[in-house]
Amino acid sequence: MGADDYDPSLYTPSAGSIPPADETQMKILDFIGKGEGSYNASNSGNIPNGGIARSIGGTSWVAFNNVTKKQINANQKLLSTMTIGEIQKLQAGKSPHYHPNYRPVRTLFAVGRYQIIPKTMPSALSGAGIGPSDIFNKANQDKLGLGLIYGTKRPRLRDYLKGSDNVTLEQAHLDFAREWASVPKPSGGTVYNDGANKSSHSVTEVRNVLKEVRAANIKNGFTIKK
Repeated sequence: MGADDYDPSLYTPSAGSIPPADETQMKILDFIGKGEGSYNASNSGNIPNGGIARSIGGTSWVAFNNVTKKQINANQKLLSTMTIGEIQKLQAGKSPHYHPNYRPVRTLFAVGRYQIIPKTMPSALSGAGIGPSDIFNKANQDKLGLGLIYGTKRPRLRDYLKGSDNVTLEQAHLDFAREWASVPKPSGGTVYNDGANKSSHSVTEVRNVLKEVRAANIKNGFTIKK
């Protein structure tokens, strides 16, 4: 069965809470973070020439329409000290790079270690079991990452990692690549051919981490219910 031949009727979607960010899960979270950024990373999205605007891979100090690598104004906050609701407000609106006359304009696009974008944040929150009043700190960002992996958004990735025999490695790999641009698709290269995003892992590295975490989940009993 190929990556595009996945039949949802062949598996029973698993329910339940996400696993803790233990040694096993940090293997895949660290893998993602290596290609995406730090807990304080941010950008304001793609720009017409194919680049990414205000891309800060390290530390982001944030206020409305004012994101810098060092604190310049007193109203700027370190990204990882803000509430998720504050971040969502700054992610609302449209890109000033494509819609300069639109109001409200968007200050933030992808945020944090797992580069969560506006339309993905609700799925991440739902999967993680946290809300807008929670702080966008390291612990909650790891929960959000796990929420994207083990929630409802990427069932092929989730069920493969939880030991399902009805999902192939190739299918899980493609689901993984569709969630994070730094993860290459099974044939190589990023899924997002927008001239801005690039994959930063090899196909072999992706497959190895998926197989390693799957094996550990099975060993630990974190498996899909039959």
